[in-house]
Amino acid sequence: VVACDAPAGQGVGLRVAVEVGGQLSPLAADAGSTTLSFTPPTVTEVSGQGAVQGSTAGDEDLVLVGTNFPPVGDLPDPVVRFGPSPSGDVYVAQGCRVTVSGARIECTTAEGVGAELGVWLAVDGVDPLAAWGGAPAALPAASFPKAVSYHPPVVTGYEGPGASEASTVGGADWYVDVTGRNFGPVGHGAVDSVTYAKPAIAAGTEPGVIFEAACTVRDAHTR
Repeated sequence: VVACDAPAGQGVGLRVAVEVGGQLSPLAADAGSTTLSFTPPTVTEVSGQGAVQGSTAGDEDLVLVGTNFPPVGDLPDPVVRFGPSPSGDVYVAQGCRVTVSGARIECTTAEGVGAELGVWLAVDGVDPLAAWGGAPAALPAASFPKAVSYHPPVVTGYEGPGASEASTVGGADWYVDVTGRNFGPVGHGAVDSVTYAKPAIAAGTEPGVIFEAACTVRDAHTR
């Protein structure tokens, strides 16, 4: 019998090899009690500048706090994704690293849009969303609902031939450039709608007739 103190680590389904006198045993068969596992992680808090009304340009702090995170050291970096659902479109947080062994992971946000996005953490060098098509429970992973929200779009101005005295029939020749911030990245397809409407005459009243325009982001986050 060989008695050992458990090392710091991560993962499941680990097989055992013993070295004695410079000779290494074969890995134990991958079955039953011959495999070792660390407890899967649990996320208890998500915070940082990028977690609440963060810039759609990303590159803001995203901090995960929890239990049974990997130790600090030469292990594969954790994978943190966030989005409306694990099986849909998700964003990959950048530069994730363990900063407090077992308890804290720091990343920066990716470009994106949306509110109340869930967070999924994978360890052991495996990204369960990619490997299992949206079944993170099948591998050592943790989730936290409604954790990340980008800032809503802000309109600061309009310009172009359609901004003043435009033709009532509309069309591409009468385009309008809407300027502002937090419109999202180019090509993301997340411009749900752009509408023209008169301001409400009194608080709580409807704005009246609303005209919808087909729009795409031309300059990332600003136009």
